[in-house]
Amino acid sequence: MVSTHSSSYWDDIHQDKGHDVSWWQDENALWMDLVEETGIASGSVVDIGAGTSIFLAAMARRGFGPLYANDISASALSELKKQMTEVDADTYFFPVSVTELELPEQVEIWHDRAVFHFLTDSADHAAYHRALLKNTYAGSAVIIATFSPNGPETCSGLPVQRWSPEDLEAFLGDQFASLAKHTRLHTTPWGATQEFTIVIAKRK
Repeated sequence: MVSTHSSSYWDDIHQDKGHDVSWWQDENALWMDLVEETGIASGSVVDIGAGTSIFLAAMARRGFGPLYANDISASALSELKKQMTEVDADTYFFPVSVTELELPEQVEIWHDRAVFHFLTDSADHAAYHRALLKNTYAGSAVIIATFSPNGPETCSGLPVQRWSPEDLEAFLGDQFASLAKHTRLHTTPWGATQEFTIVIAKRK
């Protein structure tokens, strides 16, 4: 079975499909209201599983920065780097698994709309949580969107783990205070719908 940590697998996905991937959102479909719910209006942001998403460009236009793009696919980040030359914000790129992420600073907002459900074992969950704590501080906001219990069982040919809001809050643990939780439908580029669980929390 292909590992979710295989950078070559994800390079192939991005090179073959470009924006024709299930998680793609055009700018008018971005869930920017989730950022507004954090109560944070400026500062540094990391986008986990950034791929070629236009999320960071949208954040730059709202005055956020510096910006950090994390994805296991170096080829996806290479394409994103070209896109980010169009916006005025310092942007840095980290082609590693989120479980190994170490940023040069702790960020105001941790945003993950594409990665967490691909981590399906307890060791990866623990490593993700360590990375989350390492790269945030008291007062940082965390936005995690992951497949809900009614969401897909696989994505991009890989199994996923589905989460309820309560399970996701339990994963974050007592280091975080929940600000909001949602169940939301995402429409894929080909018109299918996927149900997501979203939790917004602030680090204590």
